[in-house]
Amino acid sequence: MMTAIILAGGKSSRMGRDKAFMKIGRTNLIKRELEILRKIFKEILIVANKPKKYRFSRNVKVMKDIIPNLGPLGGLYSGLKASDTKYNFVAGCDMPFLNPDLIRYMMKSKKNYDVVVPKANGRMHPLFGIYSKKCIPAIEENLKEGRRNVSSIFPKMRTKVVSGKDIVPLDNKMYSLMNINTPDDLKVAKRIERRQMHGRSANRTET
Repeated sequence: MMTAIILAGGKSSRMGRDKAFMKIGRTNLIKRELEILRKIFKEILIVANKPKKYRFSRNVKVMKDIIPNLGPLGGLYSGLKASDTKYNFVAGCDMPFLNPDLIRYMMKSKKNYDVVVPKANGRMHPLFGIYSKKCIPAIEENLKEGRRNVSSIFPKMRTKVVSGKDIVPLDNKMYSLMNINTPDDLKVAKRIERRQMHGRSANRTET
């Protein structure tokens, strides 16, 4: 069993508004993610700066950061501390195209590892990963030292890196790893969603 943790504590300074509630297609980002994650996980936890905004959803635990303003690593710490399961899938709240097949592949890859994280185009994607509760001491140590990047714990943990060659067969465009930080990112995501909706409509017409 594994818990899904959504980190929704970012300040969204470049967007100027709460990213979790921006609409893509017919619904907002947080509802899109919940819809996908519910197909895989029985337990879902949202870590947020303003938890009251997220209490609209049944069967989802919502909590406030244990220590506020520590960025994604602080959110990860809060989520792992609150989780009831050893392993947890962690995603940012601004990832509209989570791919269930890739998530399941990473879940199966966790044996003998504390962290499973994808790397594509030379870049790690720590907010689409599997994390064990064994990461908690390393996170505490790094936070005390002022290091707030999630990737700062990787050298201290048994970390499995999922490469692009493993990702592409499951998610050929690697849209799962896309997150929305700027208005331009949002425009791109909306274009992708329109293309996907058109493709789904065409498939239904053919059948």
